[in-house]
Amino acid sequence: MKKIKDVVVLNNYRLLLTFDSKEQKIYDMSANLNGVFEYLKDCERFKKVKIVRGALTWFRDIPPNSNICNEIDICPDSAYLNSAPIKGIIN
Repeated sequence: MKKIKDVVVLNNYRLLLTFDSKEQKIYDMSANLNGVFEYLKDCERFKKVKIVRGALTWFRDIPPNSNICNEIDICPDSAYLNSAPIKGIIN
């Protein structure tokens, strides 16, 4: 299983990911901001991505006694398989 070691937020809902294998890839989320990920359409929220246990993770502001999970995450293997190798200059 791949683990994400570093993430850099790029423009247009893209992320530059560095994996434990030292590979760097671009993960484009622009077409997947629906369902639970709709929360991330707000650019400021999207920029608050963290790496938790090797996975991309965002935390939502949810009341403590709510039955809704405050974490949105993406499996590192999924991020790896659905990302593209870096080609040329990153904007």
